[in-house]
Amino acid sequence: MRQLHGQQVFEKFENQSALQDYDENTFTFKHLLLKLTFEQMIDDFQYSQNFELVYEFIKEYGPFIENVSIKMIEKRALKSNHYWLLAFIPKLKHLKQLTMFSEDTDCNADGYKFLTKAMSYF
Repeated sequence: MRQLHGQQVFEKFENQSALQDYDENTFTFKHLLLKLTFEQMIDDFQYSQNFELVYEFIKEYGPFIENVSIKMIEKRALKSNHYWLLAFIPKLKHLKQLTMFSEDTDCNADGYKFLTKAMSYF
């Protein structure tokens, strides 16, 4: 870490951009729109808990979703805990990169168990 113009710079990430996560030859506006829509659906899932809507979206648009950044949902917000990971992630057959992040909750052992099981279906 070093200082640059009064800001901290992390050398490891200095030359990285969001664009390197996408293949510029195949990633289109449609891909971006569907990716952002899916991410928003997952972000709102703890409120709607509408599995059918997400399943239909994946069934219809799953082939266009190759890169996803998903915010972890608080375990107590859903009756099924972290089952949604196991229910949705294996259905994304064309997924190449999955980024999970959390602002205020962490993925406990239960969450890792469901995530590991979901990834084993690839």
